[in-house]
Amino acid sequence: ALEPCPSWARTQFANGALIDDALTAAGPALPLWSEFPLPEFNVSTLTDVRGSGSILPVQADGVNFLTPPRVVITTDLDNEFDDWPAVIWALLGSVGDAPSLSVEAIYIEPFSFRWQTVLKVIAYKIEQKPEEEVSGLEAAFLAVYQTTLDNMRLNGFTPQTWVETDNHAIWCPERSIAESLASTQRLVGLLAQAGGDDAEEIAALADTPILAGSTAYLTGSDPSVPLESDAVSDLIARGRAVTDPANDPLYVVCIGAPTNIAAALLQAPDLVQKIIVVWDGAWPSDDETHAATGSFNAGSDPLALRVLFGSGVPLIFAPGFPSLMDLQLSRPEVEAWLSGRGPVSDAIYTRFLANPDLQPYGIGEYNEAGTSRIQWDIGCMVPFIAPGLLTTVRQPAVDIVQVAASCNGLFNSCEGVRPSYDSSGSGGGGVAIATSCATPNLDGASCRDGYFYPADPPRPDLIEIQVYWGIASPTSIMRDLLVKLQAAGL
Repeated sequence: ALEPCPSWARTQFANGALIDDALTAAGPALPLWSEFPLPEFNVSTLTDVRGSGSILPVQADGVNFLTPPRVVITTDLDNEFDDWPAVIWALLGSVGDAPSLSVEAIYIEPFSFRWQTVLKVIAYKIEQKPEEEVSGLEAAFLAVYQTTLDNMRLNGFTPQTWVETDNHAIWCPERSIAESLASTQRLVGLLAQAGGDDAEEIAALADTPILAGSTAYLTGSDPSVPLESDAVSDLIARGRAVTDPANDPLYVVCIGAPTNIAAALLQAPDLVQKIIVVWDGAWPSDDETHAATGSFNAGSDPLALRVLFGSGVPLIFAPGFPSLMDLQLSRPEVEAWLSGRGPVSDAIYTRFLANPDLQPYGIGEYNEAGTSRIQWDIGCMVPFIAPGLLTTVRQPAVDIVQVAASCNGLFNSCEGVRPSYDSSGSGGGGVAIATSCATPNLDGASCRDGYFYPADPPRPDLIEIQVYWGIASPTSIMRDLLVKLQAAGL
């Protein structure tokens, strides 16, 4: 049996009978994430940094600030491949004669694929049943995951492997913090081997503070009890030390679930006046079709997402779909550009080959002709290092509102009501839904999907990134990173 995650036991597995012997747990369910009362935030009015007319870290003419902006990065590094080049690109962008940013600390975000992989465990259990014992409902559920199960076998494992072995697909948030912390320390530590003209400055980056974040999500724990961690304490201290946010704010670049940021905002609501957040995930804020919680960074911790958007903290928002999908990288490219080029390049290359998508999603090794891997998280560094590669737009602030739906026990049929989105800025009743659930509660009966909804009360606009210009062109993100790596012998 797959033991439940300690931090999820009270809410994620309230109905052990649903999942039979695959998962068990006990304990009373806590209120829905939408029901937790947020504190009274003194919404930030910061809309102009250094006279640029925007909260983006660039001057009015679109080029980098003369004095690099202060940045902390919060990352779920071991989640998948894309965090690795993103963190290194940011660090290398903070050295030289004209640094693009100044990375002060790196925080580790929790992650877990458990809320996604458990559905595949259920599908696998259905697949093992005699055909005459499979109900129509179960057959429909299995059909959704059949291709994924087949691809897993091609990669040499099944959901049974998750239950029997120690692997990335079933890590709990507690385990992910420990693994990502160790990996980040190893990766950043490789910068000590730098050579070239900036060797001393780059080598010093190996000592960048790396701090563990929360070992639990806000969603699934008791949100009235502060999620304390070294990362959250450091973020609060650095944020409160900001004395002139209009000229020198602290940028918090989040390339994972926004758990650490939300935990800090709940403990220190005054941070909304001090920091600017850059975050990637979800769909565009005016998307009425898709659940805002339908991506990994967004759906892992819906309550944290609600705090992030509902706090009024200045936000530069990079939707994962479709903007970041433009950032693609293939295996032939990483073999040609990274393999054998230096210790950091080799580490990034090795991670690409062993990207954990192999397990929770059954995705291949990106070695077939014409296949590539999306580099989601590196996009959050573009506003600092290569602002000319993106297009942004101001969008009205939004809230994340949870759908009110009940499910059939297998999540492929959920019925209820979600708020309607009125683009004029006011709500208009609700929209009936009959759909699958993108972010299920594993109680077999409820859905934790959330949708964007006009902010109530209205708050300052957010900056939304709409277009990137690719990753592998002569003026691209990857070229800039490669030049810096090769100049330093890394």
